[in-house]
Amino acid sequence: MEKNLLHEFEITENKIRKALEENNFLQVSKLSQTFDEQIKKFTAQFKVKHEISQQDITYLKELGKKLVDIEKDTIKHFRKFSRENSTKTKMHNAYKNYGS
Repeated sequence: MEKNLLHEFEITENKIRKALEENNFLQVSKLSQTFDEQIKKFTAQFKVKHEISQQDITYLKELGKKLVDIEKDTIKHFRKFSRENSTKTKMHNAYKNYGS
């Protein structure tokens, strides 16, 4: 397994989590595509191998868990963001309609 590719995974994951904290969902989308390409690159090397090491299997399982966590975090952050913006919009509209 390439150490460079593992480092790329880690960097991309950290960038995704930072973009989520900043509610930058456009950046999350772009980074998710990058993450997808990295995973494809990683799994493509298994097509030429006849055997997959236990270390690779373990890493693939961990990667799967990370993907599920990122998906859950994205949903949670987007729902919170949508709810907050909906409340702000309602308050702004009420102020426009009934405020002085």
